Amino acid sequence: MSTLDSAIDELAAVDPASVPRTVLAEDLVVIDRALARLAGERARRIAVFDAADGRAADGAVTTAAWLRQACRTGGHESRSQVRVSAQLRDLPATAAALESGEIGWAHAVVLAPVLSKARAILEPEGARELEATLLELARVESPDQLAIAARRVRYLLDPDGELARADRDFRRRWLATAVTPEGLVHIQGVLDAEGGATVLTALDAHMPPPSPEETRSRAQVRADALVELAAGQLAEGQLPTVAGRRPQLTLTADLGTLQRALGAATAVGGGIPSRDTTAAPHDAVGGTDAVAGTGGAEGKGVDWKGVVLGRLGAELGWTGPIPPEAARRIACDSTVTRLLLGPDGQPLNLGRRCRLVSSGQRVALAQRDRGCIFPRCDRPPEWCDAHHLQSWVDGGRTDIDHLCLLCRFHHRFTHEGGWTVTRDPLGRFTVEPPGSPEATPTSKAAFRSGARVGMPRVRRGART
Repeated sequence: MSTLDSAIDELAAVDPASVPRTVLAEDLVVIDRALARLAGERARRIAVFDAADGRAADGAVTTAAWLRQACRTGGHESRSQVRVSAQLRDLPATAAALESGEIGWAHAVVLAPVLSKARAILEPEGARELEATLLELARVESPDQLAIAARRVRYLLDPDGELARADRDFRRRWLATAVTPEGLVHIQGVLDAEGGATVLTALDAHMPPPSPEETRSRAQVRADALVELAAGQLAEGQLPTVAGRRPQLTLTADLGTLQRALGAATAVGGGIPSRDTTAAPHDAVGGTDAVAGTGGAEGKGVDWKGVVLGRLGAELGWTGPIPPEAARRIACDSTVTRLLLGPDGQPLNLGRRCRLVSSGQRVALAQRDRGCIFPRCDRPPEWCDAHHLQSWVDGGRTDIDHLCLLCRFHHRFTHEGGWTVTRDPLGRFTVEPPGSPEATPTSKAAFRSGARVGMPRVRRGART
């Protein structure tokens, strides 16, 4: 081992910056081969150490646990080293290739499990032939390419077992999305092979090949492809309806923010139907420049309450506020719906009176309630139903002041569960469970309902 340390000291004494690139390339190949040979010798010793219960002398429960403590390796890597080292003892050709540096440790990790399964299923001659074939590939290909070949072999050796593995992989699928307070959307997930191939194929159709003129990274190109894929689906209008409306990218902005773009949006005849811009021309104070931060640097004449409560500026559904100029860009190629607001920021009645809520009223309710009005519920408008505060069959009116948004879960509360929802003159909603007058009602106002005055509150005692 002292000779090994001396060889490493010799390498460490050389400054890589002073070495020609051709020599550096040769050094890297030699070092990589040496690392593979060292991994082979480590595997031989781990196999013997494990078989002899060498870990017991130090009180370790398993050899993997001993490796974690003595060699400071991770838990997964420790278990992998013990398992593969044991398998290599029964695969002399693969072990010899590793010990000679012809293949690397990553190759051995791929080969050992599938070849061990082959030895248990195939005749000895067939197993040796398969090992020789895979080793021939491992000497010239990366571990990733070798893993694909190993999967092909597994499907042939144990089709039933691999089908069960595929079913397990399918059950492991998940996709999570999260919107940050800054409006960024984080997307993470895992798909099975079939689902992943479907997504990658669709993304690839929207991704141009790499070129010297491309200024975006491949990750950025892939992100843009995902957005284009979703935008195309919205534009085609073939997606299922949500709460009775076709899914659309919805932008809500006051007229002052959009006043320089409304003409452009009208000139193109309404634009593509996948984006729905709601212009809210209420009696806004401050105008575009004040909201955009130009012309209102001293904060004079700005309706700060309107800004804070979302009555001024521009917001996208799901992700919230966006810069005024971004709103104008979106409005240039959008369908514009004029939504009139009262002086308190409340949407006025839209459409004729009937039992079913109109599409325009859905827009108005989404603008006013911002989602389910039930206390401590954060379901967005897209997941909500329009609820009559007084049932239509009992004489209730299909007017904005007599409607609210409830998610499907809380909508059942008001019908099957017997809860009641009322709205006071200030636009605040109160929900009350069934039972005695002593039941505690809960109010939800401010930023998610009604006139949006004050913060959400919990009112104790019986309702008066």
